[in-house]
This record gives sequence, structure tokens and C-alpha cells, in this order.
Amino acid sequence: MERRAKSQGFKAGKLEEKNMNKCFIKFDNVSVRLGNKIVLSDINWEIKENENWAIIGHNGAGKSTLAKTIMGKTQVVKGSIRPLYSQNKIGYVSFDLHSWLMEEENKLEDLRSFSGKINKTTRVKDIILRSNKLSSKSLRHFLSVINILQINYLLSKNINQLSNGEIRKVIIARAMVKKPRLLILDEPFEGLDQKSRNEYQTVIRRLGPKIKK
Repeated sequence: MERRAKSQGFKAGKLEEKNMNKCFIKFDNVSVRLGNKIVLSDINWEIKENENWAIIGHNGAGKSTLAKTIMGKTQVVKGSIRPLYSQNKIGYVSFDLHSWLMEEENKLEDLRSFSGKINKTTRVKDIILRSNKLSSKSLRHFLSVINILQINYLLSKNINQLSNGEIRKVIIARAMVKKPRLLILDEPFEGLDQKSRNEYQTVIRRLGPKIKK
């Protein structure tokens, strides 16, 4: 079954047939402006709890803008989105985030080289936890996420030692440790070879039950 959100160039396809759960997010005639251009116009869309959606369209159709609108990062000039969730309720994974993470690490490596701290590295575990300390409860959740993604062997590695596919799993783990109510995967397969794409598809299928209800 496919239900569509009105747009100029993309469609939203629901990946389940039926769902009697209550509404999670609803777009009512939403239009979004970027600069002087309306990039999303009169979007009507309802996401119910425990649904999975795929947003499909060509480059520039507005898929990433739609994702950022859900997160409250765009200028809505018409209509409303209900409810609006705080950022810690939404997990976000994208190729842009992947690129930013590696750029930041390269800057840190330059600083370490300049200061003589060439043996210091950023471990995968540090990237995932972002310096947050783990309580016994959050430790259990952390270990559960690591187990689902099967990245325990990566935790002590330097982030620069990882393949693109491994880094993408690390970014998912980084999002999942927040226990998000919604996980957005923006252009999830960009920059991955076919083997990594296949592995990533398997990971995505395993993630659904871990999204906090």
C-alpha cells in the first residue's frame, strides 16, 4: 500500500499495510521556504506510531528538506506540524553527517600533530557516546544497540581506520543511544559500495523494535 504526501518531486511510501496506532506526526498543508524559494508546497502527511516510511525522489526534489522540517530546522511559512518533538527525541543519520564527522576528525588529527600528541586518537566508543557517562540502565541500552549493529569489535578502533559502511553503523549507534522516538535515515546508501549497502539494509531491518515507544 502506498500513501503519498503532496509534493513537486517526491513520494512517500508506507512500508506496512495496516496500522491502527495513533498519529505520531501530522503535516497539515505545510509549505517550506529556503531563501526566496518555496521548496515544499501544501504537504499533507500523517505518520502513525510504529510505521516505516520511504521517501523517494530525484536529487533536489526536497527529501532532505522534508527530513529537516520534521526536525524543526526549516522555515515553515504555511500550515502546521503536530506535534513538534525536541531534538533528543529524533535520531538523524545522513551522508552529510558522515562527511562532517570525518572532517572534524581530520582537523583534530592536524591539531594533535601540531601539539605533539600524535598517539592520541578518537575511538569509536567516544564518537557514539559523545563524552556522556553511562548509568547502569543506559549501559544496558548501549550494549543492546552495539549488539544489534554488531560493532563491538569496532569500539576501541580509531574512527579513521573504519570503512564507509562501518562509519555509517557507528553514526546509527550514535543516534540510537539517545533512545529516539523517530529515526530518520537521509540518503542512507549514499557513498556505500554494494556489499555495504546489503549489510546496511540488514541493519535497518533490525532497528525498528529498538525505537523507543
